[in-house]
Amino acid sequence: MKTQINAQGLRSWKDDQLQQGPGKSNGQLIALSRGLMRVEQDLIRSVSSTLHDHLGQTLTAISFTHQAILNLQASDVPSDIASLQVVLGQYIAQALLEIRHVLMDLVPPLLEDNGLAFSLENELRSRGLQNPELEIVFFAKPDFDEVRYPTQVAYATFMVAREALQNVVKHANATQVVVTLEGDAKGIDLTVVDNGNGILLSNEPSHGRLGILGMQERAMAVNALVKVSPNEPSGCVMRFQWFNQLETPAS
Repeated sequence: MKTQINAQGLRSWKDDQLQQGPGKSNGQLIALSRGLMRVEQDLIRSVSSTLHDHLGQTLTAISFTHQAILNLQASDVPSDIASLQVVLGQYIAQALLEIRHVLMDLVPPLLEDNGLAFSLENELRSRGLQNPELEIVFFAKPDFDEVRYPTQVAYATFMVAREALQNVVKHANATQVVVTLEGDAKGIDLTVVDNGNGILLSNEPSHGRLGILGMQERAMAVNALVKVSPNEPSGCVMRFQWFNQLETPAS
């Protein structure tokens, strides 16, 4: 509960600062975005741990107990009880499946262990199964994950890609999206290109516009850049770039 209160307080404070106009320094906004990202990550870890280590294990134990009851159950059990046992088993299996889906949405479980490209490919494969009408193409060098980036940078890159793909699925009415991940010790260059309806780049509130603001906020927290522009002949191009401050970015 304390983490949730902190997250709400940071968000409220940030909104107040933005309403005061450009008088505040960019450094303060960057620091605030980093704080929001840390709170978000801590909250995600806490919720994920609760779902996996507590609720998930409890449901697994219930599933095993239910199966043991079925094994011990007499063969001549009344048909109405047998039918209820089947339904109960289906509910337990559905609950376990829904927890796994929530965990996948909350946090990229492979990111720290397997690297950014591997995790992003796994995410795109999962999204493709959920949205068979959308062709998802992914390009990355086989040796991309030989370079390990700072945890915050890899996390921000992954979440920006996820948000961009979510925007395509929900709003673009696209039939194809191409995700390209390039990078080396000097930085990361991520592009997400779709052939959908495009997006109205205005200041008027909309779900797509809010998604772009969310991506920009994540990029700001790690000193990266996000740009969304029209794609020809249709659709949008989202580009995320992060440069290693210890390296000199190419001109």
